[in-house]
Amino acid sequence: MSPEDLAWLVDGYRDGTISREDAGQLVAVIQAGGEESRRVLRELEFEGILAQALEESDDEGFLRSLNERIAAEQEESAFVRAFEVRRALVRRPRPRNWGLPAALAAGILLSLLLYFVMTAGPVGTSEKIAEQHQRPEPGEDPPAPPETPPAWSEEVRKTDPPGREVTPDLQAPPLRPEPPQISSSQAPVKKTEIPREETPSPAPAPPNETRTAFVTVSLLQGEVFRLDGASRTALVEGQGIPSGQGIECGPKSSATALLADGTRLELGSNTQVREMADRKGKRITLAKGILVAQVAKQPADAPMIFLTPHGEARVLGTAFRLEVDAQTRLEVTEGRVRLTRAGGKSADVAPGNVALCGPGLEPLARVAHPEEIVLLPRDARLVGDEWRIVPDRNASSGAALEVAKSPFKPIDHVDKRPSFAGFTFWASAEIEYRLWLRSSSLATGDRWTREMVTLEPQNCTLSARSPFFGALPTTAFVFTGLASWSGYAWSSGPFDEARPDSAPLLVRFKTTGMQTLRVFTDHPSIRIDEVWLSARQAVRPAAKFLPPPESR
Repeated sequence: MSPEDLAWLVDGYRDGTISREDAGQLVAVIQAGGEESRRVLRELEFEGILAQALEESDDEGFLRSLNERIAAEQEESAFVRAFEVRRALVRRPRPRNWGLPAALAAGILLSLLLYFVMTAGPVGTSEKIAEQHQRPEPGEDPPAPPETPPAWSEEVRKTDPPGREVTPDLQAPPLRPEPPQISSSQAPVKKTEIPREETPSPAPAPPNETRTAFVTVSLLQGEVFRLDGASRTALVEGQGIPSGQGIECGPKSSATALLADGTRLELGSNTQVREMADRKGKRITLAKGILVAQVAKQPADAPMIFLTPHGEARVLGTAFRLEVDAQTRLEVTEGRVRLTRAGGKSADVAPGNVALCGPGLEPLARVAHPEEIVLLPRDARLVGDEWRIVPDRNASSGAALEVAKSPFKPIDHVDKRPSFAGFTFWASAEIEYRLWLRSSSLATGDRWTREMVTLEPQNCTLSARSPFFGALPTTAFVFTGLASWSGYAWSSGPFDEARPDSAPLLVRFKTTGMQTLRVFTDHPSIRIDEVWLSARQAVRPAAKFLPPPESR
């Protein structure tokens, strides 16, 4: 196309006298690219509406820009009426005029012209134009798309940039249809719509999942209930528990709870977590039972706190075991936990250590799985009047347990004896201990009547049964031969002077935790210096040997 013809088309567009055929040629020049297209764009680049529209990256953006501008105008506005008047004028030659005022007005007219050509079909009356701008009444079905694609669809695809794909914006409103590309020989086309891709619906949540849950119960056995104040309802696996509620496991039941931050809580039988809440840090209230926790790392200013009737355990990220009955027992396997007694002192518990708190018991960290345990007279709790603590300069701690009187015989079952010296200590179920006794006899006459004492470690199994109790179900064992030496010496079980290095009595506790050992009188004039449970001392120690200080 010659420069003169191109200028003629631009002038006609500006004046609003351009015919439908010439308008199609001008649109074809603009969309064909090349030098002629760039020349027209340079001439019209300061035209507000057209420049904005042509800056879009694709046809869809071009059409959207025009439509947004046209939609801003009211139906039968002054722009539309002016266009109708100008469209009816007869085409006549005009001198070229590239003035800025005319160019600004022409930009608006060209946008209206392009919109009319792309959407209106054949040139018609003003009533048809108004009909194109009318929206369907509420409840009215939109026009159905044609069954076959329009004649211009293949030509439009050829002009698209290679590799471009039209993808609906899933976040935006539905797109308007792309405009047809007009050529001088093309028949009028109808408005159509590009089918939108179906947006996949989100997958339905599992039926038992609560997305607002503070904790989700992932594994459970037996009867497990959700606590909400005074109400109690049965739980099913995968059900969520909102903040402020709790969990209760019945007899022979257990459950595993997962918090949103990755913390894992394992609840044993007869365990009640009264409340689990998240208020500037997570709060877990353990009323009774056993809870094993693997706590994810917590913010420094919002630690996770486990509350019990006796105190609290404050953690920032660790693994531990918490048990509540008459006392609170804390065993730490990773990290560090601070155990604080209600209204009392606190103790920092390191990995491998354990601490207890409760009525009259301040927290004290100790080794969780000790290999050496020494029980001294000062640690004993005396029940009845058969035992007393006396000073003894030959004893390792300067004091000894001494029998005051002994009204019972060795064959009497310990369950019938109201008097004893009791020891409470922490021991591991994972270790097999040798039970050693450092003692002496004050016998002055028949030593065979001054050589026996009974030890009863509870909640355990022994490597041998004491012959004094026959088939009675008991873990009590009568230690003999205490009068075989002068002063203090070590023995285990029945001491035989002919075989002084016989194998010691072995003890294995059934659970890790606080253990109890009771000592009963059999003969008067017996003194006890130490009771030693050792994982390493396999042979009888020398008389003057003492266990390591850290085990005391």
